[in-house]
Amino acid sequence: MAGKQFLKKHENCILSLAMALILAGILAARFDFYYDLNDDVLIKDILSGVYSGTPDGHTMQLLYPLGALLALLYRGLSIPVFGAFLLFCQFGSIWAVGYRSTVLVDEERAARDGASFAPGMCSAASAARLAEPAVCSAWNTTAARLGIKGVLLFAETLFWFAAMGSHLVYLQYTVTAGMLAGAAIFWVVTAKGKERFWALLLYWLSFCLRPEMALLCLPLAGAGGLCIWGREKQIFSKESLRHYLGLFAALVIGMGVFYGLDVLAYSDPDWKDFRRFFDERTILYDYHLDFVEQYDENREAYEETGVSRTLQEMLKNYNFGAADEIDTQMLSSLAVQAKKTDAEESVLSQVKKAIWRLAHENWLSKSDLPWNFVWLAVVFAWCSCCLQKGNRRYFWQPVFVVCVGGMLWSYLLMQGRMVDRVTHPLYLAQILLAAGLWGTATSTAAPGINTRSTGRIHTAMTAAVCGVILLLCILRIPGMWQGVAQEQTRRETVNRTNEDVFAYCRKHASTLFLEDVYSTVAYSEKIMLDRDKPFNYDLLGGWLVKSPLTKQKLSAFGYASMGEAARSSEKVCLLADEGTDMSWLTEYLKERGEPGMLLRIGSAGEGVEVYQFLSEERINEMFRGEEIDAED
Repeated sequence: MAGKQFLKKHENCILSLAMALILAGILAARFDFYYDLNDDVLIKDILSGVYSGTPDGHTMQLLYPLGALLALLYRGLSIPVFGAFLLFCQFGSIWAVGYRSTVLVDEERAARDGASFAPGMCSAASAARLAEPAVCSAWNTTAARLGIKGVLLFAETLFWFAAMGSHLVYLQYTVTAGMLAGAAIFWVVTAKGKERFWALLLYWLSFCLRPEMALLCLPLAGAGGLCIWGREKQIFSKESLRHYLGLFAALVIGMGVFYGLDVLAYSDPDWKDFRRFFDERTILYDYHLDFVEQYDENREAYEETGVSRTLQEMLKNYNFGAADEIDTQMLSSLAVQAKKTDAEESVLSQVKKAIWRLAHENWLSKSDLPWNFVWLAVVFAWCSCCLQKGNRRYFWQPVFVVCVGGMLWSYLLMQGRMVDRVTHPLYLAQILLAAGLWGTATSTAAPGINTRSTGRIHTAMTAAVCGVILLLCILRIPGMWQGVAQEQTRRETVNRTNEDVFAYCRKHASTLFLEDVYSTVAYSEKIMLDRDKPFNYDLLGGWLVKSPLTKQKLSAFGYASMGEAARSSEKVCLLADEGTDMSWLTEYLKERGEPGMLLRIGSAGEGVEVYQFLSEERINEMFRGEEIDAED
C-alpha cells in the first residue's frame, strides 16, 4: 500500500524520468554519442589534463566555477566527466520539461473540475497538493490519468527525436546550455510560488556552461516572467512584488556571483592579456569573418593597421599561432577596421533586411523544419486561446513574446550568427516559453467565466495542434535518423585517420607536432571514450593558442611561443592534409627575413603529410654533407 502511495505521489517524476531514459536508451542502442565539434573536444582535453598535463578549469568557454568543479572531478574519477556531464544536462532538461508538463496536466484538470487553487501564487501546501495527480474522483482512474500523460510524453518524445535527434547524439555545449535555459524558462512559467526558484539552478548552470547562450535567452526569460506576473489578480501587491522581484534579483545576483568568480580566476596578468586577445579574436571570427577572409576588398584597412597579405592569410587559415606578430593590439585594430566596414550600411537598412530574411529564410522556410512550424503552431494555439472570452485581456502576451523573439532573431541575423548550434536552442526556448504560457492559459480565465466550456475548447485546440506537431515530427524522424547514421559513418572514417596521426606522434615522442587547423575540423571523439592524446601534439591555431596553457605546454619542449616552435628546424614537424597549401609559412618566414623551405618527410596516416621546416642555414649544412635526422 505504501509503495502504491509513493508511486502515485511521485508518478509525474517517475513517468518523465522513464521517458528521458527510454529516449536515451534508444539512441544509445543505435548510435555512439560524440562531441559535436573539435571545440568540445578541446574543452574536454583542458578539463581532463590531456592538453596541458594537469586538469585545469581555465577553458575560456565555461565559467571558471564550473570548469574548476569538472577538472576536480577528473582528478578523482576515472570516467569521461565532461561527456557524462553534457549527457546528464541534456536528458535532465528533457526530464524537467516532461515533469512540469505532466504536473501542468494535473493542474489544468483541477481547474476544469473546479478544484480550488490560486492561478498565480500559492502556498507550499497547495503547490504540493497540486503536484499530486489526485485532484478529482474521475481523474483518480489510473488508466485515464496515465493514458493522458502517456500520450503527452510520447508526443514530447517524438518532438525530441525529430527536432533534437542529431544534437542528442552529437553533443555541443552551446546546445546543451540552450536546453538548460529553455527548461528553466518552461519551469518558471508553469510552476507556482517558491517552486519557481528551482528553475534558477537550471539557468545558473546554463550560464556557467555557455554564458552567451544564457544571455541570449535571458530576454525570453524576462518576457515569461512579465507574462506570469501580469496574470496575478493583484499585480502590485506586496506579495507579488516580493515574489517576482525577488526571483529576478536572485537570478541576476547568482549570475553576477558566478561571473565575478570567473573574472577573479582570470585575474593573473597572463590570463588577463590572453582574455583580451580571445575577445578580439571572437569579434573578428564570429562577427566579421568576411573581413578576415577578404584581403583585396579590405586592402586599405589592412594596410592602415600594418597587416600584410601573408599575415592575413594566416588569419584566414586560422594558423595565426605561427606568427608572434599577431597579438592583442593587432586583432583589436583589425576589429575596429572591420566595424567601420559594417557601419557603411545604416542600422535601419540592416534591420529591414534581417526581418525579411527572418520571415523568408527561417520562420516560413522548409530549411528550418520542424522547428519553425512547431513554433508557429504553438503560437497560433496560444493566440486562439487568448481570443476566447475571459482570456482576451492576455492577448498582449503572445504578441509581446513574438516581438521579443523577433528582436533576438534580428540580432543574430545582423551579427551573422545563424548557425544551428545557436538557432536551434533559441527555437527551443521560444517553443517552451509559448507552450508553457499557452498550457497555463485556462487557469487564468477571468472570474465568472464558464471554465468547463473554456476547458473543452482548450482541450480541442490542444489536440488539434498536437496532432499537427506529431505529424510534422513523424515525417521528420526518418530523415533525421538517416542523417545521424550517415554522420556516424563519416566520423568513424575521419577518426581512424586521426588515430593513425596520434599513433605516429606517440612513436616520435621527442618531436613536437603542430597541425594545420583546417586539417582537423572534421575530427571529433566519442563521448564515453576519452582519448589520451599524445602530449607532443597541438594545433597551429584555434581559440586556445597563445594562452598560458599553450605556453606551459610549449615550454616542456623548450619553446617560448608557437611562432618560435613553427620556425624551428629542430625536433618540430608540421602536419597537414594531403594537398594543403603550406606556402603561407615559408612566405611568412621569408617576410621576416628567415628564408627556408618545407621538406615533406613522410606520412602520418592516410592523406596526412608530415613536413619539417628547413632554414637557409640548415640547408647550407646539408650541402656541406651534414645529415638531417628528420624522423627524430
